[in-house]
Amino acid sequence: MKSDIFNKELSYIKNDRYRESARVMLELLPDYFYEMPASTSGKYHPLFSLGDGGLVRHIKVACRILEEMFNNRAFGEYSEREKDLIRMALILHDGFKSGKTYSNHTSKEHPLLMSKFIEDNLNLLFISKEDAKHVAKLIETHM
Repeated sequence: MKSDIFNKELSYIKNDRYRESARVMLELLPDYFYEMPASTSGKYHPLFSLGDGGLVRHIKVACRILEEMFNNRAFGEYSEREKDLIRMALILHDGFKSGKTYSNHTSKEHPLLMSKFIEDNLNLLFISKEDAKHVAKLIETHM
C-alpha cells in the first residue's frame, strides 16, 4: 500500500477511525505525491525536502515537529480529538500540491483541491461530516 510509507506518522493518530480515514485518503492521492519535491522552485522549503520524495520527507518532519509542539504547553493544550484532526490535516495538507495531475509547478489552489477532495470522498471515510469539514478547513488555511 502506498500509505505504508506514513505508518509512523499515522500511528500518532490515536483514534482508529481518524487513522483509517487518513490512510484511505493517502491511498487515493495521485502517485506523484509520493515522488515529487516539497518545493518545485527550491525557494520555500529546506534542502532535505527537495528532490525525489522530498514532499514525503517534508510531511514526515512536520509531523515530528508537531508531536514536539503537542508535548510543550507553551504552544497550547489540545484535546485528543483536536490533536488527531490536526495530525490528519498535516499528513494530507499537500495531497494535491501539483494539482489534479503532476506539473513542474506548485498549484496555488492545492489547499482548496485537497479540501474539496476530502468533502467529495466523505462516503469512504470513517469520521463524521463535521470532523471531515474541520480537517478540510485546516488544510484550506495552511497557506
